[in-house]
Amino acid sequence: MVGNWNPSITRGGGWTRTLTFTQSGAVFSLVDYEAEMTLTPGTGTTVTLSTDNGKLTINGAAGTLTTELTAAEVAAIDWSQGVVQSVLTVISPEDTGEAIELTGIANLV
Repeated sequence: MVGNWNPSITRGGGWTRTLTFTQSGAVFSLVDYEAEMTLTPGTGTTVTLSTDNGKLTINGAAGTLTTELTAAEVAAIDWSQGVVQSVLTVISPEDTGEAIELTGIANLV
C-alpha cells in the first residue's frame, strides 16, 4: 500500500495523531507490524519516530498507529522553515517484503 500524509506539528505542545488503516472499508490488521517515520529537513536534525523508540504505537487488531512526541521533544526540533520530507513505513511482521508507505510534507507551525 502506498499513500500520502501531510502531518502538521504545532509548537508549544506535544504531538499525538492516530491513523486508522482500512482496506476496502474494513480495518486492516497491523498485528505484529513495526513502523518507522522520519522527518527529514533540508537543514537541521532529522526526527525519527518508531515502534522501537516508543514514539509510534500500533494497536494491531484496531488497525491504528499513534504518533507521540512530548512538548519537550517538539520544542527541541531545530528546523525553523517548518517544511520537511515525511516518510512513514509500516512493515509486515513476516519477511514478505510487504509494507505500507505514506510520504508527504510535514509542517511545523
